[in-house]
Amino acid sequence: MGKANRNKKSKTNKKKVEQVDNQSNENQVQDPSFISPIVKKLIHEDESERAYAATAISHLVQEVDNQKLLMSANVIPQLLSNIQLMSKMTLLECLGSLSNVLLFIGHDASINCIKNNGLHIILNIFPNIINEIKLVMEGTQETDDDKVLDPYAVAEQALSCLWNMSEASDEAVQTLTSLDMLNFVMSLLSSPSTPWSLLRVAAQFLNTLSDDNLPLSHLIADNLQYFNTLLNIVKNDEFGWVDCKIDLRVLCASILHNFKSALVFDDQLPLYTAIVHVISQCLEYDLVAGVPVVEQAGLEVDKVKSSVSMTETVQQMGDLDLFNPDNKNTALIASKEAELATIQLSLEILANIYSEDIADEIQKENLANEKDVVEDEEDAMEADAEEDDEDEMFEMMDEEHEEAENLRITQLSALLFQKPSPIINRILYFATLPSLTLTSPACQSYVKHFDQVRVRALAALSNLFLINVTKSWSETHPKEISNLWATLWQSATTIASQTPLPLDLFETYIMALWALARSVHKTANAIVVTDDQVQWMMQGCMQSPESIKTKIIAMLSLFSQSESNIPLNKKMIGEWMMTLLQQSASVAGPSQIETISELLNSIFDIYSDGRFTYDQPVFIQLQFNSILRDCYPRIALKVKSVDKRKFKEVRARADEAVLNLREFIKYKDSEVV
Repeated sequence: MGKANRNKKSKTNKKKVEQVDNQSNENQVQDPSFISPIVKKLIHEDESERAYAATAISHLVQEVDNQKLLMSANVIPQLLSNIQLMSKMTLLECLGSLSNVLLFIGHDASINCIKNNGLHIILNIFPNIINEIKLVMEGTQETDDDKVLDPYAVAEQALSCLWNMSEASDEAVQTLTSLDMLNFVMSLLSSPSTPWSLLRVAAQFLNTLSDDNLPLSHLIADNLQYFNTLLNIVKNDEFGWVDCKIDLRVLCASILHNFKSALVFDDQLPLYTAIVHVISQCLEYDLVAGVPVVEQAGLEVDKVKSSVSMTETVQQMGDLDLFNPDNKNTALIASKEAELATIQLSLEILANIYSEDIADEIQKENLANEKDVVEDEEDAMEADAEEDDEDEMFEMMDEEHEEAENLRITQLSALLFQKPSPIINRILYFATLPSLTLTSPACQSYVKHFDQVRVRALAALSNLFLINVTKSWSETHPKEISNLWATLWQSATTIASQTPLPLDLFETYIMALWALARSVHKTANAIVVTDDQVQWMMQGCMQSPESIKTKIIAMLSLFSQSESNIPLNKKMIGEWMMTLLQQSASVAGPSQIETISELLNSIFDIYSDGRFTYDQPVFIQLQFNSILRDCYPRIALKVKSVDKRKFKEVRARADEAVLNLREFIKYKDSEVV
């Protein structure tokens, strides 16, 4: 039996793109008696029956209601047993079926597959695949012979299975890295004869495998040909939105960015330029134009599904089309979801490029540590004598590092605003998209992907503001900044009113608002905050988890430091912060430590100088120092209750805040006098 045409969902990076469940019609909820007979056919002595069962399972697993039933029927071990037989009649169908099971069910299915030795069973296929593909490339094997399996098709399904397992398991990533799958995957990506669908799966697999994988990064860094192959794909403008082929370029851009830490270049600007160029092309996509098309397709799918019960499907087991009764429209929706996933990945890459460089901070810390351990017990006297020289050396290194980082930020900033279509405008477009409401059950997966695009854009926008590459633009576009604040604010308040609260989405908006406020708070009247907005933030903060609470406190701190907002300081923010500090300090145990640290650091920033016009009417007259003195013993005790080993960073920041609090109280005492 030939391989059925599977409408497999396309995806880019399952770690970064949310797995979305398809909703099924009520009349399609199954009982175990329907699934079990099909799974049992996988052990039938007739190979054609086994091939049929595998193809049927490929379709059935796409319905959420069938997934638990398939897992309960031990579908994965049965498929693996068939794959292990390496039968030409069933191998491709069973690989394709397993690929869909791992994709649609997700993490649990992949872990189950690994526990059943699935990783090694799939890997055992590859020596034969590699040899067969080599023969095809040399022109010594015909792939259109019915008795010969297409090695490219087998490679596609086998790589897809490995990709899904890599998404779920670091152990799988380590195994695949040690086996040097890189050489095989790169041979596929560099060959003009590799089919498009296999090119995409190969890139998806390598993108997952290369994520935070230093050993693999060094392998590609040692082979300039690999780098050039990936870069040439990224630069290939022939791969556009037709059939979503731009997806391959975005995936290769992501791979190159994953490898960049191991690439030694004096100037990485050409690499960044190529990556940002393809992302810019990707973000030219008109997202809104596709919505009516998807909506109409969803209605058609719903109409067909409501007219075909699964009972009828079971009675006509020979007709595989009934397992997926509306291939045309479901394929259209799936293709639109694939386009959204590509946009999500491009925005994610952009957010990673324009992120605060943690490696640089680690480097600074290492330099400081080196300085701390300069002294040696045997020649401490000599170390003391050389201390001044070392201080000067470290200072010069810091200056050189800062100069290089400033140059990098300047170059990255220029890429954002290149004319005629500055990419910053497209990021703003995606970040301020309205919520999408489609009633069709068949469209709910698309809706969730649509919302994820907005989340990715907000994350990218937040990073742009945090590393300050938008400084010049912000100063010359005050109206855009004001409008952006208003749009983000409206969206955040709308989301906050939902029950239950979508916490992750709400936190994304709070993060974006904080990043925007942080980037422009020194620009006069860039953001005009109303009393109502301040009240909303204070009320929202009290009901939020610490991750959101600390960002709201930081935002209010920024607004408090504005000379034009004295009423806000006196009547609202200052008193509110002191009340919250007292409440948090009174809670027993180590809870609320991050909130206390953020509050103290905010208080230090706001009232650090008695010459500020708001210091006397707020801090002095409202006797804030007495409140701080009263809270100090309780805060110090709470901080000591935090486990240094389990919460090292939290404890270190809190220790520093307590130390500064003691000195701050002394300083403000002298100011009162």
